[in-house]
Amino acid sequence: MSSHYFIGIPLPEHVRTWLKEWQEQMKRDLSYGVWTHELDFHITLKFLGAVEEDNIHLLRENLKDIQVSSFEIKIGELGHFGNPHQPRVVWAGAEKHQQLLALQKEVEVACENLGFPPEKRSYNPHITLAKKWRGDKELDQKLEALYDHLNRVDSITVDHFTLFKIHPKSNQKYEAIQRFPLQGNK
Repeated sequence: MSSHYFIGIPLPEHVRTWLKEWQEQMKRDLSYGVWTHELDFHITLKFLGAVEEDNIHLLRENLKDIQVSSFEIKIGELGHFGNPHQPRVVWAGAEKHQQLLALQKEVEVACENLGFPPEKRSYNPHITLAKKWRGDKELDQKLEALYDHLNRVDSITVDHFTLFKIHPKSNQKYEAIQRFPLQGNK
């Protein structure tokens, strides 16, 4: 059976720490089935799904050729996907910086060249904090209050991206398989 993979940007410890603090405050008011493990916080560039182990070597070679310089982006500000009364995902946003969009596009092209299907949805960079809403009639009001209370913006330097393997039955679900430095970094 093939393992599932994705390509993403891991977050530095100081950001993981404050996002974990956000989660702890959110857990008091919101009912979600899945809370992202602190070490799994990331910005997805491309979800791959099931990949045969033979194709991982080719993927690694293609990803090494990506030519994007390191950059800084702002992250923070809560958002959600889905119905505001019952959002399926709550997330912290990541700035749609020109370099981030260029990196995501190059990752997409490198994957398409190996036969991975292109993403049909527009790219919306974010860090998933919680998913699988469990039901709460006042959720939209609680989210508004949390947005006002928790919003914080910080900057991170993106100097690499990572190929991750997914372990769905583990508490920490994502294993870094290989790190790819951006230009100007080794």
